[in-house]
Amino acid sequence: MLQQAREQAATDEKVEHFKHNVETLAKKKNVLTEGDDRERAMRSVRQQGDLGLYEKDCLMQRMAIYQSEALKEIFVALYESLPLDQKGRLTEKGYKWLYRRLYWKVVPEGRRADCDKLADEEWKKESQGDGYMDFEEFFDSMFTFIDVWVEGLEEEAYVQYAEKMCLPLMNELGKSSVGLTDRRRGQKVFMPPDLHGYIHEITVSNVRINGYVSAGMSTSAVYQSECDRLGIEPTVRVMEALTASQSKAADKDHRLKEIKLANIKLTNIGPLVDVIRMNTRLEGIYLQNCCLSGSSISLLCHILLEHKKLQVLDISKNEVVGMKEVSDLHRLLVRRPNITVCRFNQTIPNVVRGALQLQLEVNLRANFIPMKEYRALREAFQVMDHNKNGKVEIKELEAYLSNNPTFSKVQNLKDKKGPRTSTKAQKGTASTAKPQKPQNNLLTSAKTKQMAKQMIGKTDDNADNELDMAEMFTYFYPNISTPAMIRILEQYETNGEASLAQKYLTADSIEKIFKDLDLDQSGTLSLQELQKGAAKMGVKSLMDQYSKELKKYDINGDDEFELEEFVLLMEVIDGCNIEACLRPAKAS
Repeated sequence: MLQQAREQAATDEKVEHFKHNVETLAKKKNVLTEGDDRERAMRSVRQQGDLGLYEKDCLMQRMAIYQSEALKEIFVALYESLPLDQKGRLTEKGYKWLYRRLYWKVVPEGRRADCDKLADEEWKKESQGDGYMDFEEFFDSMFTFIDVWVEGLEEEAYVQYAEKMCLPLMNELGKSSVGLTDRRRGQKVFMPPDLHGYIHEITVSNVRINGYVSAGMSTSAVYQSECDRLGIEPTVRVMEALTASQSKAADKDHRLKEIKLANIKLTNIGPLVDVIRMNTRLEGIYLQNCCLSGSSISLLCHILLEHKKLQVLDISKNEVVGMKEVSDLHRLLVRRPNITVCRFNQTIPNVVRGALQLQLEVNLRANFIPMKEYRALREAFQVMDHNKNGKVEIKELEAYLSNNPTFSKVQNLKDKKGPRTSTKAQKGTASTAKPQKPQNNLLTSAKTKQMAKQMIGKTDDNADNELDMAEMFTYFYPNISTPAMIRILEQYETNGEASLAQKYLTADSIEKIFKDLDLDQSGTLSLQELQKGAAKMGVKSLMDQYSKELKKYDINGDDEFELEEFVLLMEVIDGCNIEACLRPAKAS
């Protein structure tokens, strides 16, 4: 009884200590604990907090999760996968490799210098200057990380987030994680909310558009008709904007290249749905400061999936949106790589911008590496990689450079002065400036070791003294960030092929899949054709999982889907594959 009393007193003391620290930070205004959604969205996540999370009940709940056997199982497996010394303790090399991997997962827009600085600081603090970490210290470190970034206070949420972060790293390290994921096989199928409504809206919109085209109505007339249908008073400034700086022919024939409605109170995108869909040649849409709601932005993201020529989208200074709308915007940027500029300041919360900025960088830089240079570098990497483990050691690199002294000249690549990432992207958009063309840099045999050391030193993100292919490409193209390079190389690897099993499918790739699966060339795709195609592509289990759910979205009950519907339906199939945008974190 005495021991239990002491343990309870120690726990109470720890709870009060945590709570006192947070209250002190809040009083000094170092942490924002109150404020509306906009104020929070514009504040750094590390300067936000919720005092409620530090009340005794919440802290006790988090401490109970700390005892989770499922979490411990994951952390043990990860710990044993990392480089350990002879006494089974985590080394600095292993810690920094892990830190960098986790850093880029949660801060994809971050900088290498910041990552390295934080890794050094955290290592000194968490290893307590011993030069190693034992498992207990490692467990505390990993739990703190999960506790900061996970959403929710349930053990299951912590375990799911830990699996999401740790299992891919274990696979990368060559450690199987199959046993750890067996218990998750009963997880629910991902079903995006409101998709049925979007498909229905597209279907009835097609009927209306056919009527407008038959009647020869202009874009401005369509807007007025839609306002009448929805019982909304037409906005004079919208009518003027639809015809301003555009020829009458463009208005009549629905060939508008831009829609500029900035600083006009719209609230609802409804009257503009048919207008936007009819003008398929749009290159820019400007809707900043229009008081648009999250549902309107979500609908906009779905109808813009059809626009192949759109390059600029501005939705800044509208209502602050939630995770659903962020995911819809992220999916739009993935589907439509032609969109290279997207402004969303004061609409998208700061803490989730990273995934969007990364996708914009991928869109902007996707065609920067000529296929000829990609193939040459890829072939060179494969020659260097003697043991075919996907890594090039410094000795392998030196050997290759010795036998190929004009390596960099042949590639015509290196630009030492090029920036690693676009500074404009940090402001909510991607830079439209053309990347600088790399300079010739003849390599002589005398520079072999120097060149190898330089390549390793500048691009070895995980500090393992080896280069993977993405790291080597980043050396030659320093104005492309490493996370973006990984994604770009994945696209090159597909060599134009499209499959249901792929991640980050573009709308063009989905259209190609649609045509390949449309066996009877009817222009529609049946569930039976989709199932046969999935089996042919080696993803039969995927369709077995989703076929019943897809049937729910068959509007007219004929088991047939048109291309527009199929593009939307892919949201169901790849909902778990497209990377989720970053979730807001709790204050530590």
